[in-house]
Order: sequence, then C-alpha cells, then structure tokens
Amino acid sequence: MPTYTWSFAQSFLVFLLIVFISQTAATRLRSLVPMPLLFGVLFAAGFATGLLPKDMLLAANMVAVGTIAFNVLVVHSGTMVDIPQLLSHKKEALLCTLSALVMAAVCLAVLPPLIGRDLALLAPGSVVGGGASCAIGSRWVSSVRPEISFYPWMIFMFQGLFSVPVVIWALKKEAARMAGHRLPRSGRSAKFRSSIRHPLIIWGLS
Repeated sequence: MPTYTWSFAQSFLVFLLIVFISQTAATRLRSLVPMPLLFGVLFAAGFATGLLPKDMLLAANMVAVGTIAFNVLVVHSGTMVDIPQLLSHKKEALLCTLSALVMAAVCLAVLPPLIGRDLALLAPGSVVGGGASCAIGSRWVSSVRPEISFYPWMIFMFQGLFSVPVVIWALKKEAARMAGHRLPRSGRSAKFRSSIRHPLIIWGLS
C-alpha cells in the first residue's frame, strides 16, 4: 500500500473542515463569492505554502469518491430529466436551450484563437452546465491531456463571480413583480423594500 504524509482520518478531517469553512464564508457573503472558488483558493494556498501535503487528497481517498460520483452523474443526469415537465414549460425550455446553444457557439467561435482549440472545446460544457458537466469534461481529457483536466473546474470556480450577481438581480426583479400583483399599492412601502434585500427570502407576502 502507498504511504502518505497524513493518515486517512487526518486528511479526511481537514478536507471536511475546508469544505465547512468555504460553505460558511460563502453563506455569509451571500454567495457573491461562490463556495467552489473559496474552496479552491484555500486548497491552492494550502498546497503552495506547504500547510497541506500534496498527497492529501489521495490520502483522503477523494479520487475514489470522485470516480464513484462521476459514474453516478453520468447515469442519472439523463434518467432524471423530467420530459412532461419540460413539455409543460415549452417556452422556458426553448429559451434555455437556445441560450445554451448561443453560449456554446460564442465559446467555440471566440476562444480558439485566444486559448487554443482543446481548451475551447472544454469551455462550453463548463460554462453552460454545472459540476456534473465539469466532471465529465475533466474525466474526458484526463487520460489524453491530463495537464488541462483542471480547466473545467477553474471555470466552475470562477463563473459564480459573474452569474450570481445576475441571478440575484433577476430574482429581485421577479420578487418585486410578484409582490406588485399580490400587495395593494398602499402596502408597497419600506416594509416590502426591506423584504427583498435578500432575493431568496420574501417576507409578508402570504
């Protein structure tokens, strides 16, 4: 058996602590700085300064966890698609599909001269999808071009810096629109304005 710097228990405990710290910080920051980015920064800083041994993830058996998760994602990403729900929201489904195609086309048209063909081919899935598409893309190239297998995860970590503010803005607009239909005009006062400071919590609408 291979010998690692830290034991499995110590490596796994530190891994969980970093996850907890990243999630707590992202929650306090209202996800304006996404959890995956904080997670990656903490690990990068730990590896760069030597506080974390470079074989820590191997010792924590995260490679095996990633392999299992990858297989589950590949199988269930297709089986969990709710076709009747998509058909009942045709306009929204069509808009999402067209948006994904446009973003993919832009990535494939603009990025090759800037970052090369291989990285450009990995970009659309990471931009349009989430962790599942990043895992699939990274796994896809790991045996052929392992030096670029980290690229989808870099996009995954940083895209929240741009997407979260847009989502928050959209949710606030939608919350204001919904409240405008449900509250009388005289009730749209400071109480309501304060209720939409956080886009996911709307007080006093029931």
